[in-house]
Amino acid sequence: MDVCFRCNKRATLECECSVLVCPEHVSLHLEEGKGHRISLLEPFVMSDLQKNSSKNLLSQIKVLDQCAKTIIKTSKKIIQETAKLAGESLKKLQEKRIDLLNDLKMTNKRITDEEISKLHAISNEVLTIEDPSLAPVQEQLQKYFQAHFYRKQAKTSVFRFQPSQKRLNSTIWIIFRRS
Repeated sequence: MDVCFRCNKRATLECECSVLVCPEHVSLHLEEGKGHRISLLEPFVMSDLQKNSSKNLLSQIKVLDQCAKTIIKTSKKIIQETAKLAGESLKKLQEKRIDLLNDLKMTNKRITDEEISKLHAISNEVLTIEDPSLAPVQEQLQKYFQAHFYRKQAKTSVFRFQPSQKRLNSTIWIIFRRS
């Protein structure tokens, strides 16, 4: 729908400067300067091509919206799974930390032979940080999220043959001439 440049209501008039106006704001536009000529706005008639294109474009937009929903849903699953796995890893680290804190208590008291041998074993261990590589997972995630999530394909439709009027008239003429 064509709308007035002032109020966004339906425009029924057009100035030769290409401004669209409603009857309510035509006088305001004429006051803005000299040389404005107003005429009735020609009604817009949508062609079959425009109607079909509109339907097709809306359908394509719907596909993209569905792709967006898929991406969001997948992202949520990944985040949930990552949070779950991170929680499990942190729980294991906390359990190890508690064990080490309990072992630390042995250093502040008299200890038994069994505790002495345990401290010897602990003294011979060194914990170091081991950062597992995320590269394989990261590559898979990048491939997944860099995908298009849609593909273009030719629209299959029934082709309707519409002969030109000239060709149709000549065909009719030939038929009548033979009779």
